[in-house]
Amino acid sequence: MTAPDAVTRVVSTAESQLGPIDILVNSAGVVGPLGYDWQADPEDWWRTFEVNVLGSYRCSRSLGRHDFA
Repeated sequence: MTAPDAVTRVVSTAESQLGPIDILVNSAGVVGPLGYDWQADPEDWWRTFEVNVLGSYRCSRSLGRHDFA
């Protein structure tokens, strides 16, 4: 979910095989570093942010280009 090209491919493949996407459930996620923030590895923390937040944004944005009117 963190690679823009992969998200685009997933959406295109789903639409070509199943038709227009009406509902998006952003459920991809990972459990981040456990413990105190100051003890977490910054790269692990950032990877968790990318998957849980940026991945959901990219999926929503990819589908947001459609006109749902």
